[in-house]
Amino acid sequence: MGYDIRKNEKLRLLSRGGGMPLYASAIGVSFPDERYRVRRKMSRTTVVEYIIDGEGYVLMNGSMHKVQKGQAYVLQAGIPHDYYSSQDAPLHKIWINYHGNLPSRLLGEYGIDKWLFDGEPLYYIFERVMELLSSEISDIDCQRILAGLYMELLVGLQQICKNAKHSPEAVKIKEFLDANIHRPVGNAEIAAITFRSIDYCIKLFKSEYGSTPYDYHLSRRLRLACSMLEQTSMEIAAIAEDVGFEDAHYFSRLFKQKYGVTPKQYRSNSQKQ
Repeated sequence: MGYDIRKNEKLRLLSRGGGMPLYASAIGVSFPDERYRVRRKMSRTTVVEYIIDGEGYVLMNGSMHKVQKGQAYVLQAGIPHDYYSSQDAPLHKIWINYHGNLPSRLLGEYGIDKWLFDGEPLYYIFERVMELLSSEISDIDCQRILAGLYMELLVGLQQICKNAKHSPEAVKIKEFLDANIHRPVGNAEIAAITFRSIDYCIKLFKSEYGSTPYDYHLSRRLRLACSMLEQTSMEIAAIAEDVGFEDAHYFSRLFKQKYGVTPKQYRSNSQKQ
């Protein structure tokens, strides 16, 4: 492509999926300059990218779209696309290249018909990609995490579409909770970002989403733990810490209350299945 590789760019090439229906071939953080341009007529790659900074342009189905800081996009395999960086404000982006027959099919199954969206609510997904770039875990475990992140992305995109039906304040609370899935969040923090009382925030969120902010956030953290138990060989204590629990025993107790089995039993059952 002819653009300069900067010292702080990162790239990880992954072993091929060997017929897997969903796998990643590469992940990276790039700083493409004005010479960077990608043209795909009939690509087998589904590209997921988040723009950390800068601007660029994407040509999709004959229409040109400007993309910029804080946005993310999914360029589906099989659909011609052409994208490049701005000359005045070059891109800085995180990206994943997915392959297999599932990435495109799942977009349809989840009813996602948009390709460009606000990436901030799902930034935690791209933070995980950044962590994987510096991690020494095996390609197999990396593939499992990336497959789980794609599913997280689909659920998040589906929810973004639904958020249009909710009040802006409720959406703001939910996006804050989703962006802080790796740590506990107190009700005072929620009140602070909305400039409302704690009682108001709890009642508003429950009326819009059917659960309190605490219950929703805890459920999301435990669901992420389930994904990690299924898809990685990480120690349970490390998973507990990754989803914001300093005490692994407390994490295990909450997990059993939620799912009826301990994290160890859950992993064993998922492996048998």
